[in-house]
Amino acid sequence: MKTNREYFSWSQYDLWTRSKREYWKRYSLGAEQKSNRFFDKGKELATFAETGEITTRGDDPMLQLVVSKMPRLDVAEDELRFKVDGKEVLGFADAASVGHEQFLEYKTGKIPWTQERVDEHEQLAFYALGYFQLYGIIPNSQLVWIETMDTDDDGLLYTGTVKVFNRDFTEKELSLMYDKISTVIQEIDVYDYQELELDKDDVQRYAYLKKVIEEAELEMSGIKMKVQSEMMEADVTFGKGEIGNFIITSRKTWKYSEFVGELKKDIAKQQKAEQKSGVAEFSTSESIMFKLNK
Repeated sequence: MKTNREYFSWSQYDLWTRSKREYWKRYSLGAEQKSNRFFDKGKELATFAETGEITTRGDDPMLQLVVSKMPRLDVAEDELRFKVDGKEVLGFADAASVGHEQFLEYKTGKIPWTQERVDEHEQLAFYALGYFQLYGIIPNSQLVWIETMDTDDDGLLYTGTVKVFNRDFTEKELSLMYDKISTVIQEIDVYDYQELELDKDDVQRYAYLKKVIEEAELEMSGIKMKVQSEMMEADVTFGKGEIGNFIITSRKTWKYSEFVGELKKDIAKQQKAEQKSGVAEFSTSESIMFKLNK
């Protein structure tokens, strides 16, 4: 696939692994990336932290507070230019130390970051590989989460919560990241995106039926709630109708001990570790879905 970039970046890697079609639209057709309030909020924070300027809304009461609580390092927007299989790779760590032994990544958002999520976040390994390739150093990193919340009157605001998570790397992990980047670069190079123009009547009919089903399911749900309320008030579990019956059933919901809960967590961690190391194998399957255009 021909792309409009001479270099490869984390943004390209991330978009390719999420949606090949969106990658094709942005990096082959040159479609503009739509801005959103979450991106703007992160940009606001980065600009204010670096320059003291407020680029978007100026009435977030927590902006100065969260910036004062954020850890800082010597170099902001530290540029990383390195090569993977001869292809230039470009990245920018949000902040880094002069000796390249540590870097920071700032994240705003309302979805909580956890240590487990940080340990799985490939952007950190992507940048760590850059430092390793350039300086022969395996750095450590910190992901700094600045929490935001939705408000009815003022939109997206900071809550004042700032949490810091540490992340270390191994040479084996960085080698695996190198292989992943190499694979994606090769996939993009040989990929030929094609779209089929579908029959207009088929699409319109499918969209109409989908809407009919959704409306019918909503009406059915309302009827079920009404009938269940009437049956419970009459203290019966069987409701008789001319062409069908309603029956209230019960089922057990088990609540297990903390030991079982911890065991499930350990199994999930082991599964993710095997996926990360390449020990686990996977298979792929295809399915079709319908999505209305906005």
